[in-house]
Amino acid sequence: MDHTDHRPVTLALTPNGQVALCRGCLQGITVEFGPILQLFARKDFLRLEYNMRYMCPAEYFRGHPGRSKIIVNTTAPDLYFAFTETEFLELQELLGHGLSKLQLIESADRHLN
Repeated sequence: MDHTDHRPVTLALTPNGQVALCRGCLQGITVEFGPILQLFARKDFLRLEYNMRYMCPAEYFRGHPGRSKIIVNTTAPDLYFAFTETEFLELQELLGHGLSKLQLIESADRHLN
């Protein structure tokens, strides 16, 4: 028998990543992107998505001449990732779609309970 009730809820998918929500607690959020897999508390995921949403690659590279990758803080102390502009834009889209579906699930849960 397949126990699908234990599988995470997929919030968003891109060719290189996915965002998933813990079905049991509806708080733990997994972000997988390329070789990166990180579990976030809800508040940390929201902070990462917010930071990514307001970063602009063109402005970043103007402010950091000579860099070929965008450095992103993951909200975990001393853990940063470096992305090409293409990777950054894909991750930015992935997190945005993940947040939208998370908010939809939370809204539905509030109205059903």
